[in-house]
Amino acid sequence: MPGAAALGAEVIGEKAVLARWRLGDGSILTIVTNLGADPVPCKATGETLFENQAGALGTGRLPGRCTVALIGPPRQDVGA
Repeated sequence: MPGAAALGAEVIGEKAVLARWRLGDGSILTIVTNLGADPVPCKATGETLFENQAGALGTGRLPGRCTVALIGPPRQDVGA
């Protein structure tokens, strides 16, 4: 997408990562994945685009072997 830019990534667990991009329209795409077996704390927010386990982020923890993609509105405090 024209104007898209990586905002960064962070390790959220031994085998888990959260990455964000600002898209051309200013919205924020977040992809979070946990390749380990154990749940990890995760406070990602947005409208769910994809999740391989229903309600994966409902408890504030990302289950093991789970990936979620979220889209959120433009935010001034992310990557500005």
